Amino acid sequence: MPGWLLDLGRIDTNMLFYRPGKGISLLLTKGMNKVGVALGFYFREAFFHDISPAITRWSNGLVFAMVKLVLTFIFAFVGISNSLTQSNAIDSMLRDLVTLPEDSTKARLLKDLAVAYTYQSDYTTASRYLDESYELSLSLGYVEGEISYHNNKGLIAYQQDRYPDAMEGFGLALGLAEKAGSRKRIADIWCNIAMVSSVQGELRRAIEQYQKALTYREASDKRGISVVYNNLGVVYYQMGDYPTALSYYLKSLKLDEELGDKSDLAYSNNNLGLFYQYQKNYGEAIRYLTVANSLCAEIGNMECVAGTFSNLGLLYRVQGHLQESLSHYEHALSIFDEIGNSAEAFAVKGNIGLIRRQLGDTLSAYQYLVSTVKGQRDLGIQGSLVSSLVNLGDLCIELNRYDEAQSYLHEAIVLSKRLGTREYTRNGLYSLYLLDSTRGDFPLALEHFKEYILYKDSLLNMDNLERIAVIQSQYEAEKKDLQIKYLEDERAIKDLQIAVQRQKLKSAESSNLVQSQQVELLKYEKQLGETLLARQRDSIDATLAYTAKQDAEMQLVNREMEVRNLKLKRQSLFNWYLLLGLGLLIIFAILVYNNYLVRQNLKLQALRNKIASDLHDDVGSTLTSISIFSEMAQRQSKEVIPALETIGESSRKMLDAMADIVWAINPENDQFEKVILRMRVFAYELLGAKNIDFEFKAGEDVSRLRLSMEVRRNLYLIFKEATNNMVKYAEATRASYIIKNQNGTLMMRVRDNGRGFDTSQSSDGNGLQNMRKRAEEIGGYLSIDSIPGEGTTVLLNVAI
Repeated sequence: MPGWLLDLGRIDTNMLFYRPGKGISLLLTKGMNKVGVALGFYFREAFFHDISPAITRWSNGLVFAMVKLVLTFIFAFVGISNSLTQSNAIDSMLRDLVTLPEDSTKARLLKDLAVAYTYQSDYTTASRYLDESYELSLSLGYVEGEISYHNNKGLIAYQQDRYPDAMEGFGLALGLAEKAGSRKRIADIWCNIAMVSSVQGELRRAIEQYQKALTYREASDKRGISVVYNNLGVVYYQMGDYPTALSYYLKSLKLDEELGDKSDLAYSNNNLGLFYQYQKNYGEAIRYLTVANSLCAEIGNMECVAGTFSNLGLLYRVQGHLQESLSHYEHALSIFDEIGNSAEAFAVKGNIGLIRRQLGDTLSAYQYLVSTVKGQRDLGIQGSLVSSLVNLGDLCIELNRYDEAQSYLHEAIVLSKRLGTREYTRNGLYSLYLLDSTRGDFPLALEHFKEYILYKDSLLNMDNLERIAVIQSQYEAEKKDLQIKYLEDERAIKDLQIAVQRQKLKSAESSNLVQSQQVELLKYEKQLGETLLARQRDSIDATLAYTAKQDAEMQLVNREMEVRNLKLKRQSLFNWYLLLGLGLLIIFAILVYNNYLVRQNLKLQALRNKIASDLHDDVGSTLTSISIFSEMAQRQSKEVIPALETIGESSRKMLDAMADIVWAINPENDQFEKVILRMRVFAYELLGAKNIDFEFKAGEDVSRLRLSMEVRRNLYLIFKEATNNMVKYAEATRASYIIKNQNGTLMMRVRDNGRGFDTSQSSDGNGLQNMRKRAEEIGGYLSIDSIPGEGTTVLLNVAI
């Protein structure tokens, strides 16, 4: 997508102001940077290319950079001088204000004070003096003061990017100026209204408004006419009508050179630089833009300086010099931010985002483009917003932010259709086609691709219609010339015939000469007739030849259209087959992957069944045998043998643990409903033996959960450990169990009314540590709250 292109328009009013005191340090830095850029660039040329021309270009570039540095220092001091002069002027006006009577002179002085404070970007003080000027003008019936008030209010709003307020102020000023019959003021205000329309993207309306301003300009007002010509060139450039834009730029430049105004020359050189950039004549473009940058700095117009920096950034970008382009854009952005020009600052941010994307810094590019879109939305800059939305949508596709990309692209297409920018509509549809293809929504991708083809065809047809119109106009013009020539020949023949008749009348005076004259006249008439027939024949032949030529050109155009349509149909069919093939390939891949998962699950189920069976049959039977043999040995011995008791107790514990492991491994117990049932049984057997009343609650949605073997096992063992501790140590009479699903988190709470314990003291047993360790293994959080004499609460939360 093309980035933002800055054309500098001009406002022609009694409140034309600049900001020379700002951005001086930036200008000095810029001058030093030019020396470094020149050295680095031309050394690089010498390394990769022929040394001789590289040395020549290096020396020229270094001299040019040093001259720029010296000029930059001069311009900086000029800016400081202008700022001091402006400050002295304000002090002088404030002193005069005290001595003036309440008349129109004081009203004009109050307005001039407002202009001076606006010059310093002190809009609050400027508005205050404007209000005082307006009140005095109303009391005096001073219409010119009322017009200046509303016009300057509109300009202050324009400087602050408050475009509706600016339009309101200009409209009130225009109404008063039309009543007063001031043609110059009417023309000035129409220029300001057109400037706001242009910034808001209403380009055709801006052209009509500039043409109205031109009708009110007096022939002697060369500067006013130059302003309108320049701004018309800007608007036609934005519309893509480059020949018309160039004609207006050259008209404006001619008048500016006659007047010798540096400010106007700066604008004209800038816009000519942009035009030559479009023609890819980069040498001329750099020359004009550099001259414009120097003139802007010389007069202290920092907004103009920033604009030329931005245009140079675009120029380097289209040549592929991304680092140089980025440097110029960053200079422009710092100046626009400093002087408070939000509209241009956001446009420059959009270009910086595009360059950072080209350099591979996609995250930084995303931040710049998001900031640009938000700012342009807030300011209502619809023309530039369409391009920014498409650029941001493309970047979101690259960053896999598909929902964001869809939102931005849909907004861009709706806005582009409303504005009538068909090229951006076409680009947005193509981006949506790529987005849908990436997301796998192939039917929707096909719909967007079809709509994209329709817009692409319409643009091609528009080009062909324009070519046909040009050919037709040429044909009509040449045909008209032939007709004019034929009429001239016919008129000459009639004149000759009249002369012949006169000659016949004269020949009647002498009968001797009549016959000879008649013979001569007959010969002459014959020659005239032959000449007329020859010319008519030539005219008819020329007309037929030109008609045949036009028919041949029309046939050629029709053939080109047929070939393009055929190519588009083939491309559409190829894309359809490609999408169909991709869809079938994806379906096949999904089926293969699902089959693989099913086989793996079956293998895992079989393995778990085998492990459970082996543990139950082999290890379980062995442990049972050990327990039985230890009991038999104890009974046969007349003495109490502690070792045998320990063996028996250990084997029984191992049997219980083995039963839990076998139960957890068994695939039949994957449903959580089986876990809850086992918990209920365990609690009933253990607590029932101790006469402890208990309540067990489990949510209905919990029973349908399918948890992994590790989670089920550790959850059950924590439950079992908490219940065992309650029975062994708590001396409780009542207990409660609650298991439920809380927004994707499984919560288990075990509470009793036993004697409790002090959680701050360390425990000799391993039970609490084992519970916390098991909770960590399954990614859960375990908390144990106990108050001596009141009971204990064990709470476990596990994400599911």
